[in-house]
Amino acid sequence: EVLFERGVQAAKISMGCVLYELLGVGFLVGSWAFCWLVQPTKILQSVLPNLDGSSLGRLQGMFSQAAEKAERISANLIKRVGWVPEDPARLSKALAESLFLRMLLKPILLPLKM
Repeated sequence: EVLFERGVQAAKISMGCVLYELLGVGFLVGSWAFCWLVQPTKILQSVLPNLDGSSLGRLQGMFSQAAEKAERISANLIKRVGWVPEDPARLSKALAESLFLRMLLKPILLPLKM
């Protein structure tokens, strides 16, 4: 109601929702492709031993959550599409890396999408 009082039309609201979702899907696909190509965990393995225990534990917890979610998503994707990639473990790992990256960047990306 407040939006309509300010002159925002229903068509603009629905277009905003569509744009918001497209940006989210675009970033999901882009970050997944980036992680597939760059393989950030290989780079981070050289950095992580230098972190203190609490920071390392927190990062490992976040990454394990992302890895569990990635396993479920990639298994469902493979089932639905019927395509098995050459290296399904790398597909899952890249998805886990991208989910982890999105978790870290969410406080920055959410306001930018608005």
